Amino acid sequence: MRIKLVFPPSRWMKKGIYCRHDRLPPLGMAICTSYLRSKGIYTDQDDLDIKVFASEEVSLNEAFTDQKIDSFLKGNVCEEIENQFEKAASLTVFNNLDAIGLSLSRDIKLALCFAKYLKKNLDI
Repeated sequence: MRIKLVFPPSRWMKKGIYCRHDRLPPLGMAICTSYLRSKGIYTDQDDLDIKVFASEEVSLNEAFTDQKIDSFLKGNVCEEIENQFEKAASLTVFNNLDAIGLSLSRDIKLALCFAKYLKKNLDI
């Protein structure tokens, strides 16, 4: 069994207009990773939220309005969202995995969109 735990990206602006007020690493995910590894399960983890924040290539601010997110969750296609998620997903490796676990942040709808994107685009 090979598992990857991911803290998904959230919406925020680099100038602080929309920003998570806590920049703490996802500690719960680290605890889960440690436990799974202690049971002999290959487990990798990654914080895509901080990677997206540091990236100049990914912009979740304009593409991810509440209206577009709700529409995407209802099954409508949104190329802007898919393109930005493709860029975000490229910041980590999703090869040879049996399962992916997503930590939920305050931006739950965006995490659900990312889960939908991963399910559609990865062979897991």
